[in-house]
Amino acid sequence: MAFSLGDTTQKVGALGRKATNAVKGIGAIGLDTSAKVAMASLADSYSSVRSLVRVPGFRQLSVGRPLSSSKIPAGLKVNFENASLEITIPASQIVLIAWSPGQPPTVPAVDHLGEDSQQLYYLDGQDRWYLSTAGMDVVVFSDGSIRIYRRTKYKSKKSVIERTSGMKSEIIYETLPPHRQGVRWTYVELLRKQGCVFGLGEQAAPLDLVGHSFTLWNRDPGGSYGPGQNPLYMAIPTYLGLHPGGSYLVFHENSHRANVKISDKVEITFDSGQLRSYVFIGDPPQVLEDYCRLTGLPPLPPIWALGYHQS
Repeated sequence: MAFSLGDTTQKVGALGRKATNAVKGIGAIGLDTSAKVAMASLADSYSSVRSLVRVPGFRQLSVGRPLSSSKIPAGLKVNFENASLEITIPASQIVLIAWSPGQPPTVPAVDHLGEDSQQLYYLDGQDRWYLSTAGMDVVVFSDGSIRIYRRTKYKSKKSVIERTSGMKSEIIYETLPPHRQGVRWTYVELLRKQGCVFGLGEQAAPLDLVGHSFTLWNRDPGGSYGPGQNPLYMAIPTYLGLHPGGSYLVFHENSHRANVKISDKVEITFDSGQLRSYVFIGDPPQVLEDYCRLTGLPPLPPIWALGYHQS
């Protein structure tokens, strides 16, 4: 079946006009406030869909071949054919992965990590790059995939890879090369065997989110809600991964609407913005503490304010 952007735009336009007339009908019977809210939401959604079908060259792009690489403060930059990657290690067990192009966060996460006197080892291989600290090894492959290894059994400050290339080490975190369609980025993380995923804010789902799909977009469901309903009030692009080899926390610094599918992998498509992700390596209490150090903690309210609360 042939696909026509012109036909799609006409169908979207017709659907939008029908929905607009329906909302006008709501306003005519006196629900003015509801109608205004619905009209504003509809206008935003309608504009997004029209811009989506009009994106020139609307096809999936891989990052392509690596063209050049360079060492940057606390990290590495690799320029690919269709994207560029900056990967930095702001603290000994925290990795910041930033793919461009894309609009950076309007209000970036506030850095409360403080000074880290870590020593960073850098190695440029034939088809990969290595970044190592005393606690972990980060490997960036020439296709754009990334692996993070956590070291706990070795006393040497040198990385496992530097000491012996044949030594096996447990993979804590692994991503496939991302891809984009227009301004949309899709992130793909491979889960380890028996891996569990927790988080993403408020979700009407089991604690372990594997086997479920979600929309990250804050919305009032209007009263009660049942299992599987989403999106809900508070979606947060942060989740905790846990498997027999270790645990980690991922914070995607992107406030745009996103669709999440979790199976044997975590696949997230952001409608826009830069693909910018913090990965925290360590035990659950440690990664949660580091995450809160990054984003900041709310002030502790006075005792007299801790009364009965509805929410």
